[in-house]
Amino acid sequence: MATTGKAMISEAIGKPSLVHGDDKDVASVYARDFVFPVLRHTADLLTILDWADQAVGKEEPYGEHGSGHAPAGMSLAMVSNPINNEYSSFTEAGCEGVTAQIAYKAWLVLIAGLWERFRKSTDLHKNDGPRHGLQTALYGDWQKIRNDVLKNGGVASNGHSGRCELLKWFKQGETIHFKLDHVLEFLHLMGHQLRSYILLDNSSQASHYIGWRMASSNQRHHTLLAESRQPPWRVVSSILMIEEDNANLGVYTLGISLMFADGVSGGFYIERSGDRDALVSRKQVIEQARCDELGCPLVDGIRTNVRLLHQQAKQALENGHLPIDTSSPAMQFGRVN
Repeated sequence: MATTGKAMISEAIGKPSLVHGDDKDVASVYARDFVFPVLRHTADLLTILDWADQAVGKEEPYGEHGSGHAPAGMSLAMVSNPINNEYSSFTEAGCEGVTAQIAYKAWLVLIAGLWERFRKSTDLHKNDGPRHGLQTALYGDWQKIRNDVLKNGGVASNGHSGRCELLKWFKQGETIHFKLDHVLEFLHLMGHQLRSYILLDNSSQASHYIGWRMASSNQRHHTLLAESRQPPWRVVSSILMIEEDNANLGVYTLGISLMFADGVSGGFYIERSGDRDALVSRKQVIEQARCDELGCPLVDGIRTNVRLLHQQAKQALENGHLPIDTSSPAMQFGRVN
């Protein structure tokens, strides 16, 4: 039996937000024209990576010369395999294998195109002023990596990837090889992680749903690839935040949002103070601190049980609670030549 849209929505993590097709304010345009399609492309990517993981261990197409691959309807099969190198489903398949890289690169390029269109959108600018575009370090880094993928043979360069401010994934001369960790870190830094959306057309009719749910037990299949996504409580991204308490004005909370290797995300309290400047200084120290073997920043004076934090965050999601939204990355207007 096919799963209905209502059934999928009822199992979503948190209540889906409505995205209207004709709203013109900046927040709505950002959600409709950028966040929503980014999540759709990410859902497509995860679908392909899911298939790639399930191909590990199925060795028929990976013989000595390869029997090749032939989609339905093809009378010819195409073979492509390296000579004098290991070649099997364990190298080619899997969500971070050789074949999956083309899916990552397509995802990267599609998102880069979305950002270029969005940041220059005339809907975001005054008609009587000079043409400007939105700028932000996160998506600027995205364009730099894209340039190396498309223009430098997929090799990181000092002029592009080496100039990244946030996405310090690749060193000069390194072949760009994407991992699922990169996808999760990008979503975390982008904000709105684990949110669900319903897109409404101009007549206010629901046209598409995109969101997250807890994976069912039969979806949590185990790949034959050693160490894949293990341990699940490994931290792939962290963001420190300072927020003023709604109930106690003048009292500030320093907290941290963690994204774990299995996609679980959660926010955790570090300390409160009426001295915001002191918390800002503490935040800066933590941001420069080294991480433990599981990727979690070492917070001076606090012993962190990362596995327990992951367990708490996962339980909160299973209970239907959304993690703290790290919000959209800081943006500013800049001139577009």
